[in-house]
Amino acid sequence: VIQQSKEIIASKKSGLFSFDLHGELAKESDSICGGNMTILLDAAPEFHLPVFIQLKNSFEERRAGVLLTLADESNPEEIKINRYWFSKSGQIPADFQGELESVIAKMSQNQLVDTCQRIPVKGMEICPKGFAFIESIGPKPSWILSGAGHIGQSLARLGTCHEVEVTVWDDRP
Repeated sequence: VIQQSKEIIASKKSGLFSFDLHGELAKESDSICGGNMTILLDAAPEFHLPVFIQLKNSFEERRAGVLLTLADESNPEEIKINRYWFSKSGQIPADFQGELESVIAKMSQNQLVDTCQRIPVKGMEICPKGFAFIESIGPKPSWILSGAGHIGQSLARLGTCHEVEVTVWDDRP
């Protein structure tokens, strides 16, 4: 995986790689956890910088959204990747009507759970043959605790252990 990643990044051609994780204990380098893994390596994420800036701005405003990654596999030599950020369900362009629009809208409305889906795509102008990877992404949950006594301190520790953004307010010096 590491060697293929280096080659892909150097070539500036994105790729899709699948791995079988049914290794044997006798072979030290094989994974033995079972299952399969598919990795999309984006050799030029800088092309999607405006999308990542939109995502960052949404996070700074504590707004959740949906990241859509379209991977066009029409040319097996090079996977073409396009990314889009939707922070509101009403802003989905007409290009994504049908199943994509439905999944994006559902994920936009249910922002409490980080979820992702991979959907096959055919016949879109921007992605004639490939898949859409749709991720619901939201900022960390946040707690504002009033009081830094023994209960507030315990809750603050509990929140940080569970990746919650914690603010403790106390009027004591």
